[in-house]
Amino acid sequence: METHVPKLSHAVFVYGTLRSGYWNNKAMTRDGGKAEMVGTAATLGKFLLFESGIPFVVKSDFLKALQPYNHLTGQIVGELWNLDDKALANCDRLESHPTGYCREETRVQTIKNRAPDTAWLYFYPHFKSLHDATLLRPSRSGLLDWALGHPRIDGSLLAPDAGEGEV
Repeated sequence: METHVPKLSHAVFVYGTLRSGYWNNKAMTRDGGKAEMVGTAATLGKFLLFESGIPFVVKSDFLKALQPYNHLTGQIVGELWNLDDKALANCDRLESHPTGYCREETRVQTIKNRAPDTAWLYFYPHFKSLHDATLLRPSRSGLLDWALGHPRIDGSLLAPDAGEGEV
């Protein structure tokens, strides 16, 4: 008897709690969802990265009020994953897509082989005020990585890059 193996057809870039080692990572594989990590990646475009308990990405052109902060845009560091339909639906449910976070395609590049790819990224389109969140500052190399300074489930931390911090 032949077993149907679902195709992992959705490239998804995750930058926060869906990353491996963080508390929402297992949400991808809930109810039989299939997920394979491709590797560490970064966006090719530059965005603003905020945090208010959890991270969220805002397009730098989203609010005119944020334009004075465009020098704080950077390439977001995260992980590129291949997901099947069920795992993508799990992520959409977790991120409340499309009424909470909105999933949109963006260009990313894996760190290991530098091959550019198009992947889904969850943006937060409802951001209203700088008083609602902390704007993260890019490293000297122009990268924004929420995981720096945020312990994984096992308590381990990524080594911080000089220049990371909050505004």
